[in-house]
Amino acid sequence: MVTSSRTRSRWRWSATGWRKADAKAGFLLDGFPRNVPQGRDAEEDALRADQKLTVVLELVVDEDEVVKRLSGRRTCRRCQRVWHVIYEPPSVPGVCDELRR
Repeated sequence: MVTSSRTRSRWRWSATGWRKADAKAGFLLDGFPRNVPQGRDAEEDALRADQKLTVVLELVVDEDEVVKRLSGRRTCRRCQRVWHVIYEPPSVPGVCDELRR
């Protein structure tokens, strides 16, 4: 489990990326913040970087669906490509398409 303080320190490190040109039009935080203190930290750090948090979305997903999606993920050990056994299966079961090219 990743602690709140560790998550906040990683957040502060990545927040410097907000100053890059490609982030000025907007950005998406996936999986962060996870609680109110992290949300406050995110808002403070955004203001320091001359950014503003304008929208917060909470996706509510059935637990069985989450388990199905996570348990079907595979990562090729050689090329690190991520695929899914149901939603994006390789042409040959268990064999990464990238390595077949």
